[in-house]
Amino acid sequence: MFSDMIKAAKIPNLSPREYIQKITSMEGLEVYSFMLGDSANLSEIIVPSGKYETFFCTSGGLYADFSDGSRTRLGAGEIMLISDTSHLRSACLARPEIGGILVSADPKKALSSLNQLCFLLGGLKFDTARVGAVMRSQRGCGVISGTPWCDTVFAALSSMDSGTQGKYCAFAAVELLYLLCCSDAVAFKPQLGYSGNMDTFLQIRQHIDEHLDEPLTIENLAKRFHLSPTSLKTGFRQVYSIPVHKYIQRARMEKASSLLKSTRLSILDVAISVGYSGTSQFVAVFKRTYHMTPSQYRSKNRKILSDSGDLCLKQSENKK
Repeated sequence: MFSDMIKAAKIPNLSPREYIQKITSMEGLEVYSFMLGDSANLSEIIVPSGKYETFFCTSGGLYADFSDGSRTRLGAGEIMLISDTSHLRSACLARPEIGGILVSADPKKALSSLNQLCFLLGGLKFDTARVGAVMRSQRGCGVISGTPWCDTVFAALSSMDSGTQGKYCAFAAVELLYLLCCSDAVAFKPQLGYSGNMDTFLQIRQHIDEHLDEPLTIENLAKRFHLSPTSLKTGFRQVYSIPVHKYIQRARMEKASSLLKSTRLSILDVAISVGYSGTSQFVAVFKRTYHMTPSQYRSKNRKILSDSGDLCLKQSENKK
């Protein structure tokens, strides 16, 4: 599914924010880092691929709709496992973009590579029949989130460059299959159906995304969209699988991280741009999210961009 989305994206036409990077390739196993927005053609990806995919979502998200009308949602900080797309009807972006690390395996060709990774992880062994049974119980597509193991994986990813992220995720994908077979350290979140007014909650999410610099409270949102606070909180969580206050905080932190990487705004101006009146609370929330201060995050990412620019310049000079 995700590998088909990458193939469908026209690389020469990607916007400056979009990218597709092949991190590593072993026999039957491919690892990509990518960020896609308008180039993510989701209307063409629900096709049988024969691939087993583990996608570590670091930005944005999507909905996957099943043939029986139920759906699952993937968001930042969550992992989607896909072994079979025959039960899926469609998919659509839940945010304007989707990005992260994809580990795509061809089961018929990747056995040697998987055994090698298992050996490097201390000789792990997992029951492939058990993995198949677990995935069939999810109709071939499930999302994992909210467990200590999952949180640890994404906390580690936040401090790595893209190349290291890809290699780490290859190991994490094998460890995840092992955990699915023999422990309750990870579990799929419930798939859901929603019979309410979906358009209303799409408008609420869009309003939040476009007004992150303004006060966003449950009471104000409920009044604006003619809902009771309880209905807003319940419906939003059903649709997006996240409490509305956590969604607002996550969206603010994602925008703040983008501003820190792409602009020279002061820390105070970044804080104000995402709805904080000062730096104290903003810095505390940012550090809790990214495990470093905004200043440290900016310095770290500028170094990565500088190193990447130097590498591209050297490659260009070598071609000449």
